[in-house]
This record gives sequence, C-alpha cells and structure tokens, in this order.
Amino acid sequence: MSKKGQGANVPAKKEDSIPVHVMVGSEDEMGLRLEPGDVRIPRLKICQKMSSKAQKNGIKVGEYYNDVTNEKVDAPFTFFPILQWDSVSYFTKKQEFKGTVYKNPATGERVTFGDLIDEILVDPKGYCEENNLRIIEFHNFMIVLEDELKAAITSGIKPQVYIISCGSAAREFSRQLIGKLFANSKKMVPIYGQAVTVETFEKEYDSGDAMMPRFSYPRFPTPDEFKGLKIMAGEALKLHTTATDNIANQAEHDPDEDQESPPTSGGADTFPST
Repeated sequence: MSKKGQGANVPAKKEDSIPVHVMVGSEDEMGLRLEPGDVRIPRLKICQKMSSKAQKNGIKVGEYYNDVTNEKVDAPFTFFPILQWDSVSYFTKKQEFKGTVYKNPATGERVTFGDLIDEILVDPKGYCEENNLRIIEFHNFMIVLEDELKAAITSGIKPQVYIISCGSAAREFSRQLIGKLFANSKKMVPIYGQAVTVETFEKEYDSGDAMMPRFSYPRFPTPDEFKGLKIMAGEALKLHTTATDNIANQAEHDPDEDQESPPTSGGADTFPST
C-alpha cells in the first residue's frame, strides 16, 4: 500500500512490441455481447472505513476482499480484464432504487432494470431534477486473477471469475485503466490481452479519507494464458446479464454499504489445459 497523498497516475510500463499471439485479426475477437447467465459472481472490493461488515470479518481498511466469502485478497495482485461495462443507477434521497442502466462500451448495447427506468431515460437530467433523484455511476470489470489462471492451466479446472467495480472518486482512477485498454484495442489487442496489477492508496475525498485503486500494466499474457483467457472471455459473455442483475439487486437494498449476497457456484466445469 502506498503512502497517503500519492497520486494514481503512474505511467504504464512501456512495451516495445506487442506479442504476435496477443494480436487478433478480426473484430469478432473483441465483440462483447450481453448474454444470459446463471452464476452469482463475487466482487472484489476495497475495505473502506465505513465497511463495517468487512471489518467484522477481519478485513483491514485498504485491503481487497471477496464479498461472497469475506476472504482477504492480498494486494498488490495481478488480473486480466475479460469484460467491461458501465452502469448508471438512480435512487431517491432515501436510497430507494428506481432503475439501472448497464452499457457495454465496446458495442453500445444496454441492459436496463427497474420499473421506472424507461420513463427516466426519456430525459434523465430533467427527471432527476424534478424527482430529486440521486445518480450513482460505476465502471465495472469482469476479471480473472493471474494466480488462479496459472493454476487452471495446470489443473484443467476453470478459474473463478470476479467483478471489480469503481464508483465515486475511484472512477477517476479506473479511467486510467480504461484508457489503456482502449488504446491497445485500436492495435487489435482484445481486452483480455493485457495483465493489470492493482494496489490501493489513501486519498482525501469528500472531506475525509478513502482508499482508491492504483493500476499498472506489467506484461502481456503468455501464449498458454492467452488461450485460457479467450475461453474465459467466452464464459464472461454468458454470465454478464446475471452479474448485472445481481448488482442491481444489491444496489436496490443499499448502494453504499456491504450487502448479504447469495452463494457463488465457483469456477466449476473443466478448463482445457494447454
């Protein structure tokens, strides 16, 4: 963990060239479609000073943890993003859920939840002002952890898929990550064709202190890792709708604090070893 007050805009490691096995020749490799799924996906969250539930489970402020098992994830850790989407949720000042829109930035496709969402989307700004609604925005990433991917290649068991969501001030730092992914996508590198390392640091926010993510880019995947990631990217497409549905259900109960979560089914099935 870095010291308080340090910035998050750490230059990414310069790569002289992109490995051939990471390059793709068709936009089909990068196409991200929203498909139904049936698995609860755990989220990796940063424990904040107000995260009372996590702290009761022994998680310290600034540590990442699995919101299903409440187990700590040692940071810094490296992951591969395999799907990205953005979300905008609408709440009353009493935190009553009114609707959510999930948008895939790669395709522009949208998934919506909430009885009032169609009415809100006619004129979001006007509706929110008239009805005094609160807007919460997130950048969301479905990921696979580096260590679990390596173990999967050896064992043949699919690694667990997780979600990392960056909201509030953390969006400022997730935009750094998005910018890197977008820049490489123009060179025909799919979203899963690059490793990302994350750690946390403390930053003043809203007259207090909050823990924020810091992203850096250590390397591209090996050929074996890339084959496995391509498989997991396909899995992520099938899981996406259920994942967003779960987030919407959590947000409906409380947008700011930890919630009870249904159990996950884990990685399961087989993962072709290479």
